[in-house]
Amino acid sequence: MKKENTEYFPPSKEREKKMFDEAIFIFDTSALLEFYFYSEETRKVFFDTIFPKLKDRLWLPQHVEYEYLNHRLEKVIATITRYKELISTIGPNKDSGYIDSI
Repeated sequence: MKKENTEYFPPSKEREKKMFDEAIFIFDTSALLEFYFYSEETRKVFFDTIFPKLKDRLWLPQHVEYEYLNHRLEKVIATITRYKELISTIGPNKDSGYIDSI
């Protein structure tokens, strides 16, 4: 069997556990920018619960940081725009003033 075909076979439970126990997690720009589309509650789970457990195994390449900083503002604006569109379809004042707080 060719090494490049190994992705078709799931790892054993032991191998999967070892990967999650020892792996270095590398995020690309799009993964980081997706956090702007998550709810505050979901982001809190990641940043307060999951990431602290992985803190010594998270790696952010410098180019990802560069891309993130260059595209962050457009994602923030896109998130607010989508939220405003949603609010406009369900009616005014249905968000309890949340949009004005962000």
